[in-house]
Amino acid sequence: DLHSFPTRRSSDLITIREGMRKDQIAKLLEDEFKKEPDAVFQATKFLALTEDPTYIATLGLTIEGLSNLEGFLFPDKYLLPKQSTEDYVIKTLVNTFILKTGGVYTYEDIIIASMVEREGMTDQDRPMIADIIKRRLKEGWLLQIDATLLYYYKDWRRELSKADIDLDQPYNTYTRPGLPPTPIANPGLSAINATKNPKANQYYFYIHSKDGTPYYATTYQEHLLNIANYLR
Repeated sequence: DLHSFPTRRSSDLITIREGMRKDQIAKLLEDEFKKEPDAVFQATKFLALTEDPTYIATLGLTIEGLSNLEGFLFPDKYLLPKQSTEDYVIKTLVNTFILKTGGVYTYEDIIIASMVEREGMTDQDRPMIADIIKRRLKEGWLLQIDATLLYYYKDWRRELSKADIDLDQPYNTYTRPGLPPTPIANPGLSAINATKNPKANQYYFYIHSKDGTPYYATTYQEHLLNIANYLR
C-alpha cells in the first residue's frame, strides 16, 4: 500500500510547471527522487508507460485509442511518497487532470490547449490566441506555430532557422495543415479553459514583444509591421 510509505516533507513539494513536456517532467521527477536513498522511480520506465496504449486505456481518459499521455500529465504541486512507482505518479497526474477538467474535453481541445499554453502568456491573451488558432484551423490556414517546431526538437530555447521552418516533419505547422499529431506540452487549467471558451476576435496573427505584451494583426502586412516595431 503506497499510502503507508513515508511521504516527503511539505518543503519537498514537486512543482510541475504549466507547459512542460513529458520528457521534462520525467527528468524533474527522477532528479527529485534520486535525493531519496530508497527511491525506485525511473524516467525511462515512466516515459515507456506514457506511450503504452494498453496501459493508457486503463487510466479513465475518455479518448479512445489514445497512445500518448503528452497533454494529460496535469501541472500542479505534488507531495509524492518517496517510493512512488512510475505507475503511481502517472495515475496521480492523470487523475488530477480528470478532476480539474471535469472529464469534459476532446483530444483536439488538449492539442490546441498545449499550443495556447506555449504561445500565450496571460489569462487575458490565451483566450484571444485560442480563437485565432481555432479560426485559422477552421478556415484552412497553416497554423505556423513556432512552439510545435520547438517540440519536435525537444528544446524550447532553440533559435529556429529557415532550415528548421522548411524541414517537413509531423510537428511542422508551417509545412503541414491541421493540428500536430499530439499535444506539444502539458497545459494548465487556464489554457484548457481558454481553448474551451475562446474570446472571439477578428485577428489572424499575433506576437509578443520582449516584455510579454501581445500585439495582434488582421492582415499579414499589419503582422510584419508589428514584428518590425516590437521585435527588432
